Amino acid sequence: MKKHILCIGDSNTHGLCTDPSESADHGSRYNEEERWTCLLQKALGAEYLVIEEGLSGRTCVYDDPDMDSVNLLPVLHALLNSHEPLDLLILMLGTNDSKVKFNTDARKIAKGMQILLEEAKSVPCWGKNGPKILIVAPVPIEEGVIYPDFNEKSVETTRALAREYAFLAVAERADFLDAGGCELTKADHVHLTAKGHRQLAERMETAVRDILGKTVPEAVEERKDGDGMEEIVTAKEADLPRILEIYDIAKAYMRASGNPNQWNGAYPDPETLRTDMEKQRLYVYKKNGRIHGVFMLLLEEEPTYAFIEDGSWREETPYGTIHRLAGDGEVKGLFAKCVAFCERKVPYLRADTHFDNHTMQHLLEKNGFERRGIIYLKNGDPRIAYQK
Repeated sequence: MKKHILCIGDSNTHGLCTDPSESADHGSRYNEEERWTCLLQKALGAEYLVIEEGLSGRTCVYDDPDMDSVNLLPVLHALLNSHEPLDLLILMLGTNDSKVKFNTDARKIAKGMQILLEEAKSVPCWGKNGPKILIVAPVPIEEGVIYPDFNEKSVETTRALAREYAFLAVAERADFLDAGGCELTKADHVHLTAKGHRQLAERMETAVRDILGKTVPEAVEERKDGDGMEEIVTAKEADLPRILEIYDIAKAYMRASGNPNQWNGAYPDPETLRTDMEKQRLYVYKKNGRIHGVFMLLLEEEPTYAFIEDGSWREETPYGTIHRLAGDGEVKGLFAKCVAFCERKVPYLRADTHFDNHTMQHLLEKNGFERRGIIYLKNGDPRIAYQK
């Protein structure tokens, strides 16, 4: 059976076109060659079934006195069961919740989204891998919006949704995507252009492949075997021998490059790694089925980062912390691939490294991390703190 992906949203999932000159058919709805849902289907291919459930005016949990049946909550159970078994649910809502009549804010809208998540998880509609939900922060409304239902507060509220949804995704162990930056039409500053639909479809494809365990293949020029399928997935017990082998390779490289004092002895030890596996925060990078890299992504506050000297953290939350990233040296750009994966899980990243680990310092700075100061491990050892 194909992998079923249900996309629930509002007019930007329905494909409403408010400037007919922007649509190939010059109509009020983008056609099947233009809507992001249809473009996503085309990009993913025959192994997937992308199901559209877009309704203009739809809200997370609010009844609209001026529009019938736009509240998703009362119909969510039926929609999910109608399309079971589901492998992934994509929820892109929040724009209409910011209308003046609802007198709300980003935090309250996120609470409504949380109610939807809890309801969705309770429905017996999921495939063998259980509930997988992607929360998408819609493109913020732009200044100049023409509809009286929206005002300046609506603009600010929709701008703040990405942060609140990112928090929610971490708390609910869901996935998160920010649609911000996809092009909106100047006709109303609310709805996507055809270009905006294409931009969103590209982001969605990457996110969907990651979530369902199959990342976008490497570019042809980066692979010599003509195949080169890659994926980043949570580590399993069967992966442990190869993971330990990779850490041994990394420790040998450290010693040879003037960093003999980091990761001494058996660390990272099997007990630590098994704990990370149990908490589903240890990941492995595979290419053609073989593990070439490993890292831990902590999606909660790092206790040792509470105190920082000779600098300060930027107050950006929620953040994730990358720990113990290592590779076998056989994959070009491994660090960047792992960082990109983490950025799709959480909007902000932190890391730290040993003063003698010049290779890691170079990789962090090359990939957009900034030095923020010095933190101390539980044993008192200092580390250089980085933030992206």
